[in-house]
Amino acid sequence: MADWFDDITDFASECIDEVAEFCLHSTTKQKSDEELKATEQDFNNSCTTLQNTCANLNKIREDSSAVIIPIVEAYINTLANSPKELDNSFTSLNHELKVYQQTKNNYYNSQIKKTSTSTEHIPETILATAPIIGMMTDSFLSCGVVTAISAYYKRDQNEQSIEENKNTIIKFKKDIVQIEIKIKLTNEKIEETTKFRRKILQLVTDLQNNAPKNYLEFNQHQEKELTALINNVHSFSKSLNTRV
Repeated sequence: MADWFDDITDFASECIDEVAEFCLHSTTKQKSDEELKATEQDFNNSCTTLQNTCANLNKIREDSSAVIIPIVEAYINTLANSPKELDNSFTSLNHELKVYQQTKNNYYNSQIKKTSTSTEHIPETILATAPIIGMMTDSFLSCGVVTAISAYYKRDQNEQSIEENKNTIIKFKKDIVQIEIKIKLTNEKIEETTKFRRKILQLVTDLQNNAPKNYLEFNQHQEKELTALINNVHSFSKSLNTRV
C-alpha cells in the first residue's frame, strides 16, 4: 500500500514539475516573442523613416535643380565674356542632373520588371531611394528598403525557438543601426543641398543687381563672387549623385 502511494506521489510530483517547466517555458517564450515583435516594429519604423527621408532629399534635389538651372543659365546668357569655368560648371550641372534622373528611371524600370506593374503602384518613397542609397543588395534594402522584409525575416513564430528569436532580434538590431546611420547621412545631405541652393541664388542675385554685364569690367569683389558661384554650382552638381 505504501509503495503504491509512493508511486502515485512520485508520479504527481513529476507531473507538477513538468507543468511548472512548461509554464515557465511558455512565459519565457511569450516574452521572447513580445521582444521580437517590438524589435521588428522598431525595424519597420526605421525603414519607413529612411524611405521618407530619401523621398525628402530626392524632392529637394529635383526642386533645387529646377530653380537653379534656369536662373544660372539666364545669368550666363546676359553676361558678356563670361569665363569658361562658369560655362563648364553649368554644363557639369546639367550632366549630373541627367545622370541622377537616369538612375531613378533605371530603378523605375527594374521595379516594373519585378512587379509586372506600372510605376503608379510603386510608392515614390521607395523609388526615391535608388539615386540616394543606390540599388542596395543588403537584405533589408534589396527591394527598395522594406519590400523584402517579410521574405528576409519570414518565420513561423509558433515553431521558432527562443534561441532563434534571439538570433533574429540581433539581426534586426544590427540592421537598425545601419539604417539609422543612413538616415543621419541623408539628413546631412538635405541640409547640404539646401545650403547650396540658398548660396547660389544669393550670389546670382547679387551679381545680377550689382555687377556689370561684361565680365571684363568686374572689380575684385565681383570676381570673387563669380568664383564662389562657379564653385557652388560645381559642388551642387557633384552632390546630386553622391550616395549615402
